[in-house]
Amino acid sequence: MSLRNIIIAGLCISGLVANALESVVPTLDAAAKYQASLIAAKHIVVFEGLPHQSWDRELLATESKRADTRMIWEYRFYTPSVVATNAKELRQVLSYPGSIVVYGGPKACGGYHPDYCISWQAGKSVHRAFVCLGCHEVVLYDGKETLIYDLGASAYEKLNELLAVYRLKRPKGHVQ
Repeated sequence: MSLRNIIIAGLCISGLVANALESVVPTLDAAAKYQASLIAAKHIVVFEGLPHQSWDRELLATESKRADTRMIWEYRFYTPSVVATNAKELRQVLSYPGSIVVYGGPKACGGYHPDYCISWQAGKSVHRAFVCLGCHEVVLYDGKETLIYDLGASAYEKLNELLAVYRLKRPKGHVQ
């Protein structure tokens, strides 16, 4: 195959990947029901995530054997959850316009890894915001729907500060 054909094939594949990503990237309107339910929630709890699956693979393997961990969605978290002592501030940050922005695509951070899971109940549904401080992303999940977004710069800074108080069990590794 000639270099020209390789380049054309690469551009076609890139276009297909970009189109596929566009079809799964949620709109900001899709996050509105999560934000509204968070504002109305009576209780918010926070789960601390285990070490990063790429950067702290051995530490994750060791920590995953602990009896005080459980799977939530696709990731393991320490248990029990902690009642959010700064629930008002967490609500404000995650529901403020501009805090959640359209997903810009995968980051070069070793793979998505939620450092924290913020969880609340709305009616009979449990809603969760999985926050990755490494790639500045948040995944909203209700057991049926998965929506991925980027965090706005000020929201990232504020969440980094607010969630630090829930860093209780995860040992220091390569990714802090």
